[in-house]
Amino acid sequence: MTLDPVDLIEWQTREVGSLEGLELNFDKRAELIASELASSDKLEILQLKKGIQIRATSWVGRITLGDLTITVRPKINGVPLLNLLRYAYSLRDLHTFMPTAFEARTNAFQDLIVEQLANEGAELLSSGLHRDYLRFNGELESPTGRIDFRQVASSLANAKSAVACTYYNRSDAILLNRVLLAGLRLAGRLSTDSQLTARVFRLAQILEANVPTALLTKADLDNARRVIDRRSIAYSSALTLIDLLVNGMGVSLAEEGDPVQMPGFLFDMNRFFQSLISRFLHEELPEFTIKDEHRLKGIFEYDPANNPQRRRTVVPRPDFALVSQGKVIEFLDAKYRDLWDTSLPREMLYQLAIYALSKDTGIPRATILYPTLAVEAIDQVMLLKDPIFGHKRAEITLRPVNLLKIEKLVRPHQGAPVARQRQHFARTLVFGSKPETQFKSLAILLAS
Repeated sequence: MTLDPVDLIEWQTREVGSLEGLELNFDKRAELIASELASSDKLEILQLKKGIQIRATSWVGRITLGDLTITVRPKINGVPLLNLLRYAYSLRDLHTFMPTAFEARTNAFQDLIVEQLANEGAELLSSGLHRDYLRFNGELESPTGRIDFRQVASSLANAKSAVACTYYNRSDAILLNRVLLAGLRLAGRLSTDSQLTARVFRLAQILEANVPTALLTKADLDNARRVIDRRSIAYSSALTLIDLLVNGMGVSLAEEGDPVQMPGFLFDMNRFFQSLISRFLHEELPEFTIKDEHRLKGIFEYDPANNPQRRRTVVPRPDFALVSQGKVIEFLDAKYRDLWDTSLPREMLYQLAIYALSKDTGIPRATILYPTLAVEAIDQVMLLKDPIFGHKRAEITLRPVNLLKIEKLVRPHQGAPVARQRQHFARTLVFGSKPETQFKSLAILLAS
C-alpha cells in the first residue's frame, strides 16, 4: 500500500492510516535513520496496530523514508518568516523573493533557503565574481614569473620552444567561488520545486565555465569564512545559507566523500529562535553586556574521591546572561515551543529552576522566552517554594515573544520611532511589561 505524503505543523502529532496491517516499507538504512531521528528528538515515527503515528518537534523541512514522505512546516511562514531569517542570520535583503511561491502547499521549508541562495548567487554573478591571484605551473612559450631552470635542459634536449614556469594569474577558481558552486549544486539537489531547481542548476552551469567542481567539505566551508575580507564581504550571506543547508541535511563534512546521513532536510527552529533573540538583545540593549550560553561554573562538581570513571562535571549554560557592572542581572533561555498553547515540560522547568537558584543578584529568577502567534499571550510565573515552610525560593517566568510583532520591528530601513519601539520591546523581554520600574530597582541594586 502506497502512503500519501504527510503534512504536519511543528510540534503536531498525527496518525496516518486506519487499516490494520498498514506497515512501513523501510529498509535497514531507513530504519537506522528513523531511529536516529527519534533519539535526537527531531521526528518520531511509530508503527501502531492500525496505522502510523508521526510526532513533529521544532525541526521543520521534508524527508523521505522508504515510501513515506513527511513535510513539517513552521507556524509562521511566507514573508514574515523570511524577514526573521534574514535578521537572525544577517542576510542581505535583495528584494527578489516571491512569497507566493513558498506559501504553495507543495513546497518545503528548504525551498525558502534555496531561493535565497539562488538570489545571492545571481547577485554575485551579476556584480562580478571575486577574483584573486592563484599559483600556476606550466610550460610557456613566452616565459613569465619564475623559470624552473631544473627543467630547462630537458626542454632544450627535446627541442621544445616552451619553458617551464611558475606564475600567478588572477582567476575565478578561488576557494570562495568553489564553495559557492558546491553549495549551489547541493541546493539544487535539496530543492523540491522543479522551477527553482532548474534556476539553481543554471547558475551552477554559469559558474562551472571558470570554476572547477569539487565536493563540499567542512574544511573548505570553514576556510572560506576565514578568507572573507572587505573585498569579498558580499559572499557572507551565501556562505551562511550554505551552512544552513549543510546542517539541515545532517551531513558529516569531516572528510571528502562522506555520505548524506538523512534523505531530506530538517531545520532546527530552536537554533534559529536563539539566534534571533541573541541579535535582538545585543543590538537593542547596548547598556548591558549580553553573554551567550554563559557557563555556570561551580554548581555541580564530582567529588574527586568518588569519581572512579573520571567523568567531566556538568556545566549548565543558560542561553543568555544579562550583565551590568560585572553582576549577572538576569538569566534567560530561548525555547522554540509555544508555552501558551502547551504546558511547560518538566525538563525545561528543572533547567530554569537551576538557573534561578544560582542567581545571586536581585530577585532569584530565570525567564524562558518562547515564540507565539497568540496576541493574548502574557507572562506566566511559576514559584519555586520551600517544600516544608512554603516560602518562595525563586521565580520562573514564561514570557511570550510574538513573532509577528518582532518581525515588524526588525524590518530594514525604519526610522527613529520604530528604533525606540525596538528598544522598549527588548527591555520588556528581559524585565517584563513594566521595564521602567525594574530599571529603577536595578539602579538601586547596582549602586549598593
